[in-house]
Amino acid sequence: MNRDLPVIALALLRAAEGCRLSAYLDGGGQWTIGWGHTGPEISPGVTWTQAHCDDALAHDASATAAELDHLIGDGVTLTANQFGALVVFAYNIGVHAFAGSTACARVRHNELTNVPATMRLWTKIRDPHTRRLVPSMGLMHRREAEIALWHTADEAPAPTL
Repeated sequence: MNRDLPVIALALLRAAEGCRLSAYLDGGGQWTIGWGHTGPEISPGVTWTQAHCDDALAHDASATAAELDHLIGDGVTLTANQFGALVVFAYNIGVHAFAGSTACARVRHNELTNVPATMRLWTKIRDPHTRRLVPSMGLMHRREAEIALWHTADEAPAPTL
């Protein structure tokens, strides 16, 4: 179907990720740069320009949207903002994690009213010292913003974090 990412979803993604021009360890202990970009090329000391960060976001968000579009298929009717909320969610947890999630199963089975509750389950990070999963206030706020987008009528203003 090739759904596009709504502008307000991209705005939420930018607000949720923030942009850093130098590589940093994210809350889960993964080297990250720009608007939440990860990969084998990111390591301590790596720096990017703002333009490089913006280009990576455009590519990464588009790739996430395309992968979700493929995962969801044509049998499910989502609003643009519901699709956008899923892209922002999957951008954070990873497309592979999303594919195996209850949220994805609910979408694929057209159980759309149950999707927000399953997204709320993804609010923990692994403590780098204890390796235990611990609640993250940042992820709790992000999930609520994603869920607000899910419930936002298309063409409405973007929810805030």
